[in-house]
Amino acid sequence: MIVHCWNVRRLNSPLKQHEVAGLMKSKKLDVCGLLETKLSLAKVACIHKLRLKTWQFVSNVEATAYARIVVFWNPETVKVEKLHFFAQGIHIMVTSLVHQFCFTTTFVYGFDTITARRALWEDFRRWGMKSPWLLLGDFNSILTQEEKHNGELVSTYEIADFRKCCSDLRIADLNLTGSHFIWTNVLRNHLSALVLGYLWVAHVYLYKKLKHLKGGLKTLTNLHFSHISERVARAGKELDDSQLLLQNDRDNDHLLALEKQQRLNLVNLKSAEKMFFGQTLKCTFFKDYDKGTRFINSLMSQ
Repeated sequence: MIVHCWNVRRLNSPLKQHEVAGLMKSKKLDVCGLLETKLSLAKVACIHKLRLKTWQFVSNVEATAYARIVVFWNPETVKVEKLHFFAQGIHIMVTSLVHQFCFTTTFVYGFDTITARRALWEDFRRWGMKSPWLLLGDFNSILTQEEKHNGELVSTYEIADFRKCCSDLRIADLNLTGSHFIWTNVLRNHLSALVLGYLWVAHVYLYKKLKHLKGGLKTLTNLHFSHISERVARAGKELDDSQLLLQNDRDNDHLLALEKQQRLNLVNLKSAEKMFFGQTLKCTFFKDYDKGTRFINSLMSQ
């Protein structure tokens, strides 16, 4: 069974929704908690209908102005029962349909102030489970200074509440593999879209202008969209390699700059790939739709 948690830092972008849903399916996740989605209930339902229709979900949107946490699960492999939800967490019971065992799970997205998080620690104490209990998410707090890299030093006062809660409940970290730190760089992309279309008009002058433009657009398309899926895969591999190098040399300015540039390049390429396949789908639709129009008109003329 694979239980995953991911702080997606907003999920309103269709491109990011596509990437997240694709990753959940490709990695064969059984349960996936998405944090900081900032989605309304209607948008969560839309993602479920369009991208994860065979999955089921629960959110804490009723406790906040928007869904801070959304938990999706695959009903073919697990059964999930919602026990409790509040602004900083969702508490569920997970039952594996394959291995026939169950455990409680809490997905957490803590508030960013010490006083606001104290309600979270009290909820942990109230829930304190005697059965297996998995807590995961973004607590917005750490247990030791070693869990933070760069930035201001963390005071004892900032981590005291979290440490005491873990001590009282005898909560321990699971053994870690892979990357230790969370990549916190926020991706902001200003992407422009070039939409190509065909407009049939009777004006001969406009026709000639469009015909003259065709060569330039073809060159532009080949430049930006040629072998786009291969370029996306290659850019993703280069980014993965750079991030692995940064794990052993986190203060290397050259690697940091390179990794940032590669991330921006990957987002731009994925956006171009999405536009390319979107336009291809539209062209196919309009071509088939036009065939249907001619067919109906021929029937009407009889």
